[in-house]
Amino acid sequence: MQKSILVINGPGFTDLGGQVSDLHEGVTLAAIRSACQALCDDLGIKLDFRQTEDSQEMLGWLAKGSKQADALVVNPATAARAEVVDFDAYCEAIYQLAQAQQAIIEVHLSNIYGSHDAQFPRPHHKPGGAMGFIAGLGVDGYLLAIRSLAEKLQSK
Repeated sequence: MQKSILVINGPGFTDLGGQVSDLHEGVTLAAIRSACQALCDDLGIKLDFRQTEDSQEMLGWLAKGSKQADALVVNPATAARAEVVDFDAYCEAIYQLAQAQQAIIEVHLSNIYGSHDAQFPRPHHKPGGAMGFIAGLGVDGYLLAIRSLAEKLQSK
């Protein structure tokens, strides 16, 4: 059976528009989706790519997606929209998935530890499980996450 990866993007990604910015280097959600789809096609993995401006919908996707997909890539919010995400509920959902050994990687386009993202909440995930974290690599962070998850899925 073909393995699947669910990519979830939270609030703020529709704001990327196509505009060039220092923070996101002119990246659009469509460009991210296209790059992820091309890689998944090459790897023989089914891709389910989603974006929502509603943090509750994102949490619902995490819960349902963990049952429907073999692995998850999540970018909870862009720095400009981080204030709309309940990070405590998000971190608890991620913790539960990781403890259930769901392969999951959190991805951020920009370096959330950098000075330009001083407003972004720093991750306070509880350690454990099968979770990874990538920040500051732009679209390449998504592709690295997909490659890593594909390797994990093939070794199962």
